[in-house]
Amino acid sequence: MPLINNEIQNQPKGQLLLKLEESFGSLQEFQTLFLSSAKSIKGNGYTWLLQKSVKPASDLKEQPNWSSLVILNTYNHGTPHHFRSGQITQARKYTDKRSAMESKENNNNNDLSDDLLSFQKIEIPSIDEAQDGIEPLEFVYQPLVAIGVNPSFYLRDYGVFGKETYLNNCWNCVDWDIVERRLYKSNDGKTERRFI
Repeated sequence: MPLINNEIQNQPKGQLLLKLEESFGSLQEFQTLFLSSAKSIKGNGYTWLLQKSVKPASDLKEQPNWSSLVILNTYNHGTPHHFRSGQITQARKYTDKRSAMESKENNNNNDLSDDLLSFQKIEIPSIDEAQDGIEPLEFVYQPLVAIGVNPSFYLRDYGVFGKETYLNNCWNCVDWDIVERRLYKSNDGKTERRFI
């Protein structure tokens, strides 16, 4: 991993550099943490640089406060997004509905075909139910850049002991101008984002 005293190749510039220094102390500390986090993943996973947004507590029309940058590891095909939340609740509803149908089947086999047809229909939640599924979270992550560390990404080219070399080469290939364009920036209290 990089040493704190080493000169960093492929340095970010501008607002991104200021945000990185504000969030991690220095660019060297960020690089060390980012690449060490990626190296620590055993097996499949991704290391993400994310911008953290804190939701406003009172007014939902108020823009979120895009605060610090954070590093997050996800494993296998994990994602920093929380849209998968509620899967357990949906699974419980499915199990309860299936149990109710099975008990009804034991009582009455004649109406089973109607129940099976209604069981196969997709249930779309109302707007309130959908918001309830995500509103308890007080923050949201906006991905800026990710490095994949699945062994299949580096084994063929770098070998068994080549993960660190692969990660350093990934660092040197990042286009920091594109990453900076993904940042949410505040102008006069309004949040602005340029999409790429």
